[in-house]
Amino acid sequence: CSEEVAQRAGGQVFTSGSYRLGVNERGMDIDTICVAPRMVTREDFFDSLKFILEDHESVTNLTSVESASVPIITFDFDNVNI
Repeated sequence: CSEEVAQRAGGQVFTSGSYRLGVNERGMDIDTICVAPRMVTREDFFDSLKFILEDHESVTNLTSVESASVPIITFDFDNVNI
């Protein structure tokens, strides 16, 4: 998939929790919500995105919970917990 196709498809990443409210402190995690287009399946989320993150040099401690009602991937990016 090209960058242009990805841009046209849509999707966004939002911050939430204490970071979004502006009450975060150094060392706290940053809660994020990934909103994908309807055509993106749970399998796409965990197969494609997880693979991309696992391959990124700044990502460590990646854990995914694929069977949860709300799918979740947690990781550290440049030592910041996401």
